[in-house]
Amino acid sequence: RLDVHGVHVGVGRLAKSDPAPVVILEGYSGGMHCCGTFQMIAAVGAAVKMLPLEGIDGGVGDHFPRDLDGDGVRDIERQDDGFRYAFASGAGSWSPPVIYNLRDGALVDVSSEPRYARVWERYAAKVFRYCDPSNRFERNGACAAYAAAMGRLGRGAEGIRIATASAQPIAGFLPTRCRVELDDDGGCPEGQEVEFSGFEPALRWFLDSTGYVNDPAVRSPPSPAAK
Repeated sequence: RLDVHGVHVGVGRLAKSDPAPVVILEGYSGGMHCCGTFQMIAAVGAAVKMLPLEGIDGGVGDHFPRDLDGDGVRDIERQDDGFRYAFASGAGSWSPPVIYNLRDGALVDVSSEPRYARVWERYAAKVFRYCDPSNRFERNGACAAYAAAMGRLGRGAEGIRIATASAQPIAGFLPTRCRVELDDDGGCPEGQEVEFSGFEPALRWFLDSTGYVNDPAVRSPPSPAAK
């Protein structure tokens, strides 16, 4: 047991050609909005390695990893909680998927690889229903996640344009950037935090800084208003 909530255990091969199965341990740390834990035990050469992933909002998974792209290798799917509270409250936030493969003894983020286009197409369609202007609940979190999915599909400019047109003009939540490097605790030194003037410049900066949009044509210099 990892904690008082217990742990789910999965055992199996990620690919038919794997010489040995892996063991996956998923648990729940307890507390509000936290945390689903993940650890994989895998044979790497003559050694056995413990490969943890960062905890995510929510509980444990309900199935062994699935092959998401049809290549015969099971993919580990988690979520990017960096979007939580960036553009909406916790209830209004959406966390895009993060996909990992086991490669050379490490869990590698492969989310941006073109073979996962179907995953991103489905996700974009799902979240856009909540980004649509007909949704009166705070929708900017869904709009940001939609633009992220479109960025993964190589359609970042289109995604940002649609998200901006659909977003609520008065945003209760926006990310901030820091003029200097964050301190050891991950905070921005006093007086160095910069606020954005609106949803679009904040979204452009956020997607660029987190790697969802890598097309220079859709990047724009931040247009912040000093705090």
